[in-house]
Amino acid sequence: PTRRSSDLSYIKLITQSFIEMNNLVFWAHSYCRSTLKFYSELAKALSRNCFIYTWIENLDLRSATGFSNSEFSDLKIVHIGNDIDLAEKTLANHIDDYNIFCAYQTCPVYQHLMNILIRKKTRYGMFSEAPCNMDEYPKRFFKELYLRCFLPVKLKNIISNADFILNASGYYEKGLFNLGWKPEQIISCGYYPPRIPGSKLMERTENNWHNFTILLSGLHQWHRSPWILLEALDILKKKGFMPKCYITQSGPYLGKVQDYAKKRQLSNVEFLGFVDISKLIDLYESCSVYVGCGNYEPWGMRLNDCLQCGAPLIVNRGMGGVKMVDEYNCGLSFNRGDYIGLANAMERLMTDKALYLQIAKNAIYAAEEIRPEKATVKYAAKIKKFIQ
Repeated sequence: PTRRSSDLSYIKLITQSFIEMNNLVFWAHSYCRSTLKFYSELAKALSRNCFIYTWIENLDLRSATGFSNSEFSDLKIVHIGNDIDLAEKTLANHIDDYNIFCAYQTCPVYQHLMNILIRKKTRYGMFSEAPCNMDEYPKRFFKELYLRCFLPVKLKNIISNADFILNASGYYEKGLFNLGWKPEQIISCGYYPPRIPGSKLMERTENNWHNFTILLSGLHQWHRSPWILLEALDILKKKGFMPKCYITQSGPYLGKVQDYAKKRQLSNVEFLGFVDISKLIDLYESCSVYVGCGNYEPWGMRLNDCLQCGAPLIVNRGMGGVKMVDEYNCGLSFNRGDYIGLANAMERLMTDKALYLQIAKNAIYAAEEIRPEKATVKYAAKIKKFIQ
């Protein structure tokens, strides 16, 4: 699905055919299913040809989680890596096109290309997350110093000369302001990957409400704070509620949540470990509600995957993906670290059938709206003035 950086002749071949056209060029972070379809559909919505170049090549990571390496084989994707010479020659082929950089905080080769565009007085845009400190203490303290003091100085020229940034962290903009982005440059966006291949949109019914099941997936890391769900389930147990809860995956905090469940005798919690993609899809299609626990998570693509299977959501406001809950009323939210608020949200859905069924219906509508083919139309309109 990607071509090696040595294949410069291929780059010349695919660009030569469109030399008279106005192309949209994405300098992507990696070969990641969370973004590739969004790029191609955004170009389509703007009636432009799409070219994608990658900095990091991580196909092994994709295949290890069950996704096919050929999922986006129809797209023009070339791996550039840290090859400065190849990057410069590739940019020269696209100097009259509109370039969007999707990695800029830690990517020297893309920073170099943007400085070339600045010297040539050529416009460009960005699609990236706002800085988010996902480290725990004591590393968190030093990361915060870096984000507040060093990075803004390093990126000042690049940011001030950019037309816009599509903020992949939703409307969480504080980190962008700290870097030096101005309000008029920031377009609230997010991630809009396609539905997981093989999955279906399943509207929840009274049966899902009567047989209430909760799902949590993803690696158990500090910034994703999975223990919040266990603390909330303990509160519900004391109130007499014992909904079935499935927890998948592993990670550094899995032992902590397992110990907590054992200590509090949460017999309704089942740890499934790593599950293959077919089992994960089944869980996404059948759970009554999916919980996003992250205290410090820029977005949370798991939310999109579940929502596109029809699952109502309960989302921590520490996750950028809470934007979907707010926009489409397809679930409930709770404040960062507030396990009591999470418990209350779950209890509301378990005790109010009308509320649950209305949110389930809203989830079906939201699933259509967050498809990349649909979502990109809105964002194309927002950036169209810059690429004309």
